[in-house]
Amino acid sequence: MKHLMTHTLPLLVCLSAFLFISFGYATISSSLAIKGDVSAKVPAADEVVITKITPVSDPTNSKSSVIAPTNIRTDLSGEAGQTVVYQVTAHNFSKDTSYVYAGIVPGTEFFEDSAKVDAVATKDAEGSSPLINDVAATYYESAPIAPGEEVVFYVRYTLKEALTAGELMINYVFRPIIYTVTYLNNNEAFATHHVTDNSVAYTVLSQAPPGNGLSFAGWMNANAIVMSSFPAGNTHDYTLSAKWDNIYMIIFSDADGTVLYEEQITDSSTSLSAEGQRTVDAILAELNTTAAANHMSVSWSEYDIAGATADILVKAIYNYNGVLGLEPVYEQPDDGIADYYKIVAVDTLPETVEVPGVINGLPVKVVERITNIDGEQDWANFETNVKTIVIHEGVERLEHNSLAWTPNLGTVMLPNTLQYLGKNTFSRNIALGGFGRGDDKKVLTIEYNGTMAEWREVVANSDSNWDGGLKRGSIVRCSDGYFSLEGTFSLSWKEKSY
Repeated sequence: MKHLMTHTLPLLVCLSAFLFISFGYATISSSLAIKGDVSAKVPAADEVVITKITPVSDPTNSKSSVIAPTNIRTDLSGEAGQTVVYQVTAHNFSKDTSYVYAGIVPGTEFFEDSAKVDAVATKDAEGSSPLINDVAATYYESAPIAPGEEVVFYVRYTLKEALTAGELMINYVFRPIIYTVTYLNNNEAFATHHVTDNSVAYTVLSQAPPGNGLSFAGWMNANAIVMSSFPAGNTHDYTLSAKWDNIYMIIFSDADGTVLYEEQITDSSTSLSAEGQRTVDAILAELNTTAAANHMSVSWSEYDIAGATADILVKAIYNYNGVLGLEPVYEQPDDGIADYYKIVAVDTLPETVEVPGVINGLPVKVVERITNIDGEQDWANFETNVKTIVIHEGVERLEHNSLAWTPNLGTVMLPNTLQYLGKNTFSRNIALGGFGRGDDKKVLTIEYNGTMAEWREVVANSDSNWDGGLKRGSIVRCSDGYFSLEGTFSLSWKEKSY
């Protein structure tokens, strides 16, 4: 761009050829003034020219001013803190290039006095919307001046210290626009950057529009890709739109629902923050240290942050190491917090197997199956080590075949909290023979921690074939008597008191 402002004196000589100047006194402050209104026509010049300066304030003291196409020279005097405002109109005489206002540069021939004055350009006379006044910047937010059009802005002079008599030269810089980046929020304009230097990469605006209850995820292009920059050498205009994400919470809790850690995530989140990951790792390590004393280990339930469409609850899962397998049970309505555990599997059982009624504060209510983890039809999978099974208080249900496939099992201890026995709870002793043979059943002693009347209630609520797999000689001992299985193939129990 060719700047007339750097050639003030030759331009003033040539003003008779280019400018029509009507002089009069247009004062703007009691101690700062601009003399005259100016209009200019330069139809052959390919650059921006200041065509008019209109005073905004109304001072009484006038000093002379001389206006050239891209600068103003003014005699100054006044006290520190005084401000004068004037409106500037600039015209673009280019035939094919748009320009943008880029800043103010004090004239070097009057540098000493220029350093005593702040000159700031703004979008309004009040100075509430300052423009980017940095001639070294790569983009500007002032209004573009298209070929043949004009732009209006305001300049505020403020004395930093008193001047009794001074002369000030202000040069206005305009730069050609290479490309424009327009930012939209909900299809409404939020910001516009006119890039005037593409020798370096352009960094996309990081500022978020006003919040709307969602999370700002950045500025995306027409292909919904969030952009961070445009490469050096770019000449294409871009329109970017604000991307908003839903906000969710990921909550880590203990088995009893106690919240241990929570963090805000969004649609764009793919993982925990680095700090959050360190925190949950430390929590898990602490839980495992405590659980190890009870021969347990702890892990987090599975979760997928990248696929989140709602809040995520991650639960601490407790397991007996190599003995009992636990599965959390969620009652309706499903609030994401485990209500109790059930026993689902075991592997390589010891001689005595104990099922606790409470694990880490959460009850164990159901024994789904603690033997033959591959299913009841796997005839070869027997727990031959097991001789005694102890079910502690709190357990309410023993499901179908739950204690089956234990050929050497002799004693089962049941709690007073028991409410239900499933079909073939103790099942057949297939290890000793096939179906229909006398040795495919076993003699079992059941120690029940309740009265005979309470046992009868349990049986009444249970499957009618709960005792399948037991044979003559099996007994149920209660606190006030016992039941004896007298029949060989018929399930005939006799009551006997102590």
